[in-house]
Amino acid sequence: MNRIITLVLGCILAIPAFSQQQFRQEVTKGITIIYESLDDQNGAALVKGMEWAEETDVEIVIPEVVSYNGVNYTIVAIGEGAFRNRDITAVVLPKSIRVIERNAFTDCRYMSSIELNDQLETIRFEAFRGCMNLQKINFPSSLKHIERGIFQDCFAIKHIDLPALPYIPADMFRYCLGLESVSVPASVKKIGTEAFKECRNLSFILRDNVEVGHKAFYNCASVKNENGVDLTIE
Repeated sequence: MNRIITLVLGCILAIPAFSQQQFRQEVTKGITIIYESLDDQNGAALVKGMEWAEETDVEIVIPEVVSYNGVNYTIVAIGEGAFRNRDITAVVLPKSIRVIERNAFTDCRYMSSIELNDQLETIRFEAFRGCMNLQKINFPSSLKHIERGIFQDCFAIKHIDLPALPYIPADMFRYCLGLESVSVPASVKKIGTEAFKECRNLSFILRDNVEVGHKAFYNCASVKNENGVDLTIE
């Protein structure tokens, strides 16, 4: 029995152990990005966070590939809370990004622009909430999944071309006070609860075949369906 146990333990110890690694690289003077490997076998990593020597407004350009200890890592995700509450003014994402995790850019109050890359597939919970100076959003055709509250409290956005998805999640543009117009593609069949609540300057006509959640357009300037039904009350 002891011999069997020894053999089993020997086999387990012989299996390569792949663990997550964190590493840092300076992307511009005084600005360091923290990365975390996801899988040593295929060389994928995410952006874990950032460090800087001085509290200065800055544009962040995230590289597509980062080398560390002789290994090339492709950056495929922006991690949870990676840039939360940082005084960055703009972000350039590499084409390799697939996922923006929850609260990745929450409360980046000075960020005025971000270009979402063409291979992005998922944006998670409240990723850009509170980006008060964000002025423009582009939704790439690669996008497959979005979660609630992504752009809540983004006051500076004036126009939205919604992504070609079947639904718009709850709270997605809630309290976007500067929003004036929205383009809804034919793919959208449902707009979630309070998705545009308190968008007080928003005015447009919505197709009749879209299911509207509770208070989705509450207190908007003027949103009606094609039959003239006011959608700003309930």
